[in-house]
Amino acid sequence: SNIKPIHFMNISSLDSLSENLSVYILDTIEKARLELNENPDILHQDIQQVRDMIITRPDIGFLRTDDAFILRFLRARKFHQTEAFRLLAQYFQYRQLNLDMFKNFKADDPGIKRALTDGFPGDCHVFCFQHHKF
Repeated sequence: SNIKPIHFMNISSLDSLSENLSVYILDTIEKARLELNENPDILHQDIQQVRDMIITRPDIGFLRTDDAFILRFLRARKFHQTEAFRLLAQYFQYRQLNLDMFKNFKADDPGIKRALTDGFPGDCHVFCFQHHKF
């Protein structure tokens, strides 16, 4: 018959999985602390400091200012709030100046192809990797 048996994990396997996950989470937190200067105790303060800088740039429409979004920029700049804000502002400024590129975002759009071949302002180049081909 084509009926396949259902395999259930036993309790010891679940305990092992839970323990491994806990170790992984602790390792990730430690790595973030050492490599990115991320401190969970003041994480919300760091995010708020970046958010507070937004009023210094009324010329830019910051479309997202939620914690998770700002956290990406803090991590990208190793929790240097001023640098994270500068990157956040550049991100939204670029989007604002290139509305047509982001309106109907498609990979085959000429603007996207131009950015991929020519790079972005400030001599920033884009690298695309297709992980499924490795």
